[in-house]
Amino acid sequence: MEITKALISFLLFFVGFQFPAVSQTASPIAPVSGDPLIDYQIDNCEGTRGFGWLRYEPSGIPRLSDLCLNEETGTAVAAETLYNLELTAKSRNGRKFEDLASGANEYQRDRIEITGDQNAPNCTQDNVESFQFWANGSSVKQVPGQRTAWINGYTIPVTSPAPMKPTAKLLFGIRNITQADTGSNTFPDGLITNGFGDIYGDASFTGTDGSVSLIEGAGHNYGEARGELSVKLSGNGEFTISGSFTAKNQRLKGHEANEMVQIYGEIVHFRGHVLGSGGEQLLGHGIVRGELLDASGRTHSYRSTAYVIGCMSSE
Repeated sequence: MEITKALISFLLFFVGFQFPAVSQTASPIAPVSGDPLIDYQIDNCEGTRGFGWLRYEPSGIPRLSDLCLNEETGTAVAAETLYNLELTAKSRNGRKFEDLASGANEYQRDRIEITGDQNAPNCTQDNVESFQFWANGSSVKQVPGQRTAWINGYTIPVTSPAPMKPTAKLLFGIRNITQADTGSNTFPDGLITNGFGDIYGDASFTGTDGSVSLIEGAGHNYGEARGELSVKLSGNGEFTISGSFTAKNQRLKGHEANEMVQIYGEIVHFRGHVLGSGGEQLLGHGIVRGELLDASGRTHSYRSTAYVIGCMSSE
């Protein structure tokens, strides 16, 4: 009987050591009925809070995820959970946390990098930073068969119920174009090399409602562009966006056969934050689905991540 008690005590210690308890959890939410999107949300964060787009590799599956990093315990909760993170680098440019036992070098390890700020041009407030999160190998558990989960986003030090101004210039961008979760596999070589881009928009806000008129491409492949987006402010520092857009390749002539000439997209789900104690900045991420038209006249279904960034405090 004494041996049994000792064995039980040892096993309990071992299990507790291997799998530290965490007070936060990320709930997998399906925000749109009938759509495969998963948005991993954390209700309360006891640490560094963040939000970003999530991409699984090698499939390219796009999702969204909150982040909660406890820098004291070395635990990061998001779509995937990382343990045993240590502060391995620190400078004026940011800091890096790694699980040193998880890989032979930093690129193989589970890690988080918090670097610089994530402010819009001419917009500074409350130390908003950018972060990147990598879970590798056996740490990737939510989607079978994937070797990496990569989250790219921003930290959320403080929010405001509403933007500080009723009008602003915004930038709406498309990234991470993929056919994962579309049921199609028609992308020819070269198509998505010029599929991503940015669009300028004029935003206006009244009470809990807002609208964004997308007016022109901002480079990164897009020329002529248009679209209308609706914004809903929750009053707790968060917002959602819905709507659609169309953009054309900035190249007018001389396209290659597989080159994108036009892209159409509609927002599946999008959420973000009114950042700064005075509502100085808007940042957010979402998922888009739509069609790409190539120069040969073929259409291709796609999904992608999307982002919005805008500064309320600049003139």
